[in-house]
Amino acid sequence: MTKSLKQTAKLLYLKDIFEKLCDDNHPLSIAVIQEELNKRRIQADSRSIREGIEDLQDYGMNIRHDEHSKYYYFEREQFELPEIKLLIDCVQDSRAITKERAESLIEKLEGLCSKYEAESLHQTVQINGSLKSANHSIYYYPTMLQEAITAGWQVSFKYFDYDVEKKEFIKMMGKPPHIIHMGCFTETADIIFLCVRHKPFTIVFMDLAVIL
Repeated sequence: MTKSLKQTAKLLYLKDIFEKLCDDNHPLSIAVIQEELNKRRIQADSRSIREGIEDLQDYGMNIRHDEHSKYYYFEREQFELPEIKLLIDCVQDSRAITKERAESLIEKLEGLCSKYEAESLHQTVQINGSLKSANHSIYYYPTMLQEAITAGWQVSFKYFDYDVEKKEFIKMMGKPPHIIHMGCFTETADIIFLCVRHKPFTIVFMDLAVIL
């Protein structure tokens, strides 16, 4: 690896170390940073590390240095911890997405904070799979419908339900009805449609609909 590539790698690893291992309650010393760089096969002395930190500060990372304790602190500006917690609560309580999708989204949200904060947040996560949708396509429906609204398109759908053996069956037989989307309530997994084939106004549950 050339000297230029090593310098680039050092900066990228430094950025990763601060984002994953540093928060208000877990400051970093030069010795700890050097140890973490060594784990990543990057050799750097204290002067090189300080220069790298200054480069990251110039880049825009809010890294503070306590002159008294000699520790470095990293303050995140994109999301505060309470904001991440609020988003995680919304995801875990939403009935409009599957259990697997909720787990994936929560993992991504936890990636916005340090590993220590992520561990603390994850201890409070409780996803009730029985209250989640079983329709994996539901995640994409609001975007699809919004695009249809913007373009002025009509949408067709098939409506299904589950029998006593929990197998899907189509409730509406024959030609699928055409609908004009009127409103979407993702918290309750409902979509309100203006239906041009059946009743003037129809409420359709997103997790029981297949948009064509």
